[in-house]
Amino acid sequence: MSKKILCAADLTESPYNFAKTLSDCQEVGFNKVIFLHVIEREKVAFVPYGGYLKDEEMRLREIATAYFESLAEKMQKKGIGTEIRVEVGIPVAQILRTIEKDKDIGLVVAGKRKKSKFVALLETIYGRSTIASLIRRSPVPVLLINKEEEVFKSRIKEVFEHVILATDWSPSANHACAFLLGFKKLIKEVDVIHVINEKVATPTLKSFKRKLEETFNFLKREGLPAETYFYTGDAAEQIIQAAERHKATAIAIGKPKKQSLKELLFGSPSFWVAEMSEVPTLVVP
Repeated sequence: MSKKILCAADLTESPYNFAKTLSDCQEVGFNKVIFLHVIEREKVAFVPYGGYLKDEEMRLREIATAYFESLAEKMQKKGIGTEIRVEVGIPVAQILRTIEKDKDIGLVVAGKRKKSKFVALLETIYGRSTIASLIRRSPVPVLLINKEEEVFKSRIKEVFEHVILATDWSPSANHACAFLLGFKKLIKEVDVIHVINEKVATPTLKSFKRKLEETFNFLKREGLPAETYFYTGDAAEQIIQAAERHKATAIAIGKPKKQSLKELLFGSPSFWVAEMSEVPTLVVP
């Protein structure tokens, strides 16, 4: 597992909550947290007769740096390395640029705000969804945490106690399963679920049951207690409902490399789970 976590945070959220969440990251192999704050270009862009607002940029940089310094100091006392980066630009683009420059980044942690499905759909259709863009383009796993839920203040130990692993046995779903093994010291239970969204022939259903059993046996050999479940219906809705039903603390799901035109326009199941779930969602490419 790579050694660094990239924590993308803005100044409308409490970085102390992020710090609490990441305070146990050493237990799962991470030894450094990079705090990235992006000053949106519109706040310092060229204005008529004013040019580029360099003084405003410096002011915002100083505020952001001060915002994270005391937090970084506390984490350093626990032996966790920290780095503060303040950039100007588009948030997702800067996150991706940071990942590209630093190959040791193995996980992105970001906050999200609760929104209606209608608003999320409009943002996706018009290409304005930050979450959709980040999930679609990130080459490393992304952990999204709802900033309006109490779990935002939880430690990473608590986040990964009871995980829903949604699988269709695609390469990305298998990657999600493998990535979870890096957190097995924290995991107390894994519920493996597969959602069937249409009627399937008996031989196909038997094949799914066999694959679920194989996943169960694999996790058991790795020392992870697991249960398996079948659900029928819309994949994202069933995964979210399963998390609520089983009182899960997190959802892990793979992100397919290839998406249908419908998924590109209206969002893939992994996007909708990440967008609408109230529990933290780990999306693995």
